[in-house]
Amino acid sequence: MGNTRTPRQIAILAYPGVQSLDVTGPLEVFAGAQQLIEGRASGERPYEVRIVARRRAPLLTLGSHEPQREAQRAVLENAAAVHTVEAMAARAHMSPRHFACAFRAETGLTPARYVERVRLEAARRRLEEGSEPIAAVAGACGFGTAETMRRAFLRALEVGPAEYRRRFQGRAAA
Repeated sequence: MGNTRTPRQIAILAYPGVQSLDVTGPLEVFAGAQQLIEGRASGERPYEVRIVARRRAPLLTLGSHEPQREAQRAVLENAAAVHTVEAMAARAHMSPRHFACAFRAETGLTPARYVERVRLEAARRRLEEGSEPIAAVAGACGFGTAETMRRAFLRALEVGPAEYRRRFQGRAAA
């Protein structure tokens, strides 16, 4: 015997610039619940889901390197700033998990590895072109400490910052 209860009205708001996942995610959840309930042969329709927008027209949503590209640009412009996944995701108006997955899919790198590479390149240029202390270079490039920068250099270049400077200082100008 079917339930004659009126279905709950669910409205999902869509607006220009919304992330498509923020619309399709809830839509899928309620559609799945609807199928489960209908599968019990109760005849009940617990939800009536609608996507609501200001007007009935195609809607531009945020896609997947524009948001990542904005985060990349911020890292390139200021390598020393805080560039955690959470901070980068906030700049891209995405959840940290979704941002990290989309970033890696587009760039082939995790956000942390990308930030490290940008910082490493900035440190390399400073070591080649200047004579400031290694600790100052580390701080200016976002490594925090000379030891953190040394580990990044060894991992990526198999040489520490002091040796790198000795080998390459002045070559950038030549």
